[in-house]
Amino acid sequence: MDAPTTAKWMLAAIEREGCIYQDDVVDYLVRANAEHLLRENSDGNPVVGTDVLTAFRQLT
Repeated sequence: MDAPTTAKWMLAAIEREGCIYQDDVVDYLVRANAEHLLRENSDGNPVVGTDVLTAFRQLT
């Protein structure tokens, strides 16, 4: 799993469902054993990493 693939999945989910939640993306990446695409926020929670967000911005 890489950042561009995740970004494409996110865009498809938005087109299909109308929105996407960060928790859903985090769950998707954890289940795909792609924790390397996550980062930890200031509260210690996993959030979508910069590489994924950059790839998503390039798509949109």
